[in-house]
Amino acid sequence: MNVPVVSVLMGVYNGESTIAASIESIKRQTFSDWELIIYNDGSTDFTDEILKKYSRNDSRIVIIDNQGKNGLASGLNKCLSVARGKYIARMDDDDISLQQRFSKQVEYLDKNSYVDAVGTGMIVFDDIADRGIRRNETVVTKDSFLKGSPFFHPTIMIKREVLQSLGGYREDVGRAEDLDLWFRFFQAGYVGTNLKEPLIKYHEDVTDYKKRTLRSGIITCQVLFKGYKAINIPFKKRWRALKPFFSALIPNKLMAIYHESTLDRKL
Repeated sequence: MNVPVVSVLMGVYNGESTIAASIESIKRQTFSDWELIIYNDGSTDFTDEILKKYSRNDSRIVIIDNQGKNGLASGLNKCLSVARGKYIARMDDDDISLQQRFSKQVEYLDKNSYVDAVGTGMIVFDDIADRGIRRNETVVTKDSFLKGSPFFHPTIMIKREVLQSLGGYREDVGRAEDLDLWFRFFQAGYVGTNLKEPLIKYHEDVTDYKKRTLRSGIITCQVLFKGYKAINIPFKKRWRALKPFFSALIPNKLMAIYHESTLDRKL
């Protein structure tokens, strides 16, 4: 059996309205040497039927079914356990990968062997239109963490051996599994960069902010405090770890307006 260059990890829960478009964006990639491993986290809608149809028609698509709901981190770890690719790419069930995403990320990692992970910019869209571009710093340093996560998780491509060496995702950090991963990644001495070019379309609307809870804000604060200490962020700057707590207290519509204001409108 051919071993793919890229293994795409995706988790889905009740994604019947978005999952097909997401999968189609992978199938349209100009780089075709991939496998797509999808963890169905106990969906109760028609997601299962959609996934089975795609899996029957394309042997590169592998489905892992779960009874009940265990969460994204657990699902990604199960996907990682069967992944065979040299590189691991992340993908969410409501996002769209642009056609040259994989080809450009693979080319970058092949040419820059010292880089262990590469993210990209992303086009933020909702059900009406593309709204703008969001970018992270090109060179990731410890100061990058003062602004939050240094990578947009759905855009990432990382060496499989690196992700495995870090033990995959921790399952006890709530919705901050990606932030926790990048602290451990940086602490271990691995190198990450970001391409400025947006190579995915990231779905975001005001309903997404309803997922914010005070509990998740507190857990993220704990991840930040622990991470800042681990990578030796000066104590006087660690107050920034409190931001998720205060953000959780801000009304969803105000948070949506703030994030909207940070977008680059030049699509």
